[in-house]
Amino acid sequence: MYHERQSTFMCGKHALNCLFANAELERTIPLVTKSDMEVNANELYGELKRLGTTPWVSPYNWPLGLGNYDVTVLMKTAAQKDVEIGYLKADEILNALEKMEKDRYILGLLLNVKSSSLFGLVRTRHWYAILYHHKLGGFFNVDSKLEKPCALTEKECVNHINNAISSLDASVLRVTYLRESAALNPS
Repeated sequence: MYHERQSTFMCGKHALNCLFANAELERTIPLVTKSDMEVNANELYGELKRLGTTPWVSPYNWPLGLGNYDVTVLMKTAAQKDVEIGYLKADEILNALEKMEKDRYILGLLLNVKSSSLFGLVRTRHWYAILYHHKLGGFFNVDSKLEKPCALTEKECVNHINNAISSLDASVLRVTYLRESAALNPS
């Protein structure tokens, strides 16, 4: 099973790559590079500047290519690979997990949680993914902070996500490969 380990604040890139590389589809989804993420973050910041709203620093990423990408950057990067990311409500999670077991086009879930503060000065957030691997027959937490992917039962998965929502202020997003795009743009 493909798994990327944490480097600087690139957890958004790592989470997407774990979902893309482990996708069991007829078409390979290219992995995301740091450059892809930076270009998209800079384009989004450029759009803000054109609109006349110019914050001192980009709200989409940290300076100097350090990562810490906003959800908008992940969504834009995924869309370029025919993948859609959308928010889930807490009451939709169990249904989403059941669908993941049946539908290979649902690549997995992204979680964005509060993380420990950076040197005690700045609160950060952390991205990671949970996927269902059809060949191995189970759910896996592929968090880049873990040494290796962690197998989860469906019940453990639900408990893990609910705990993340209640104690770590998690946002949960579903990641879906767009079949229609694949049919129109085969590679």
